Amino acid sequence: MTNKAIKIFSYLPNPRVWKSLVAAQFCGVTLEVTGDKPANLQNWLWDYDARQLSENERVDDSPHARVSKRGF
Repeated sequence: MTNKAIKIFSYLPNPRVWKSLVAAQFCGVTLEVTGDKPANLQNWLWDYDARQLSENERVDDSPHARVSKRGF
């Protein structure tokens, strides 16, 4: 299977992700793992195609900006 069957976005290192990788390999499923250190997750767009936000995208009037009540 060449396409990514499952995408995971998480803080890294994360033992739960490593368990998922082992299970996926055992079952023949392809995983794509994307992540960063917990302190850096605020700089990421948490989307299907997770990516780091550029400086221009990290402004208050950005369409990606959301007010959070919990979390990081």
